[in-house]
Amino acid sequence: MFKKAFQTVTLKRLHKKSQKQGRNVLVNTFNTAKSAAILWYPEDDGAMESYEHMRKVLTEHGISARGLALVDSEDEKETFSKASHSRFFTGKEIDWKGNPRMDDLKSFVNTKYDLLLDLSISELIPLQSILVNSAASFKVGWKEPENNFYDLTVEISGKKNCRYLTEQIIHYLDYINRID
Repeated sequence: MFKKAFQTVTLKRLHKKSQKQGRNVLVNTFNTAKSAAILWYPEDDGAMESYEHMRKVLTEHGISARGLALVDSEDEKETFSKASHSRFFTGKEIDWKGNPRMDDLKSFVNTKYDLLLDLSISELIPLQSILVNSAASFKVGWKEPENNFYDLTVEISGKKNCRYLTEQIIHYLDYINRID
């Protein structure tokens, strides 16, 4: 019960912060972006493959990519860090207000990435905290309408999995390229 109340309070804080930010959204695509951050959650079905695929696509477009993934424990953090080109963090590295505690997480959210791509399909407060706090110019992902912190939301409710979300993000960023 305490955990549910904590989540509700934190989500309300994130919504307020998101509304007050007054961000200047700059639409970036594969043609215009130079840097990208990828948020992901290894427990989601197909997450590792989707993350690696997205990194490869970004690299092919000359975009430097940095990954950040939420893990459930310090043991997982150590295990996954050997398997991927990503930084891993636990929920304990986010304070009760939804702000990063660790300097490298603060650095991550303060970096002005051209794109922030959220490949997670699980609604998790620590990932949403990173998303809201991020200084990224253009944020893309999928979420339920009540917790939408994105500039571009990709609809995947009919096929809710990481692979499909990744394919759709690539499709829409490529489509926007053609419109430019």
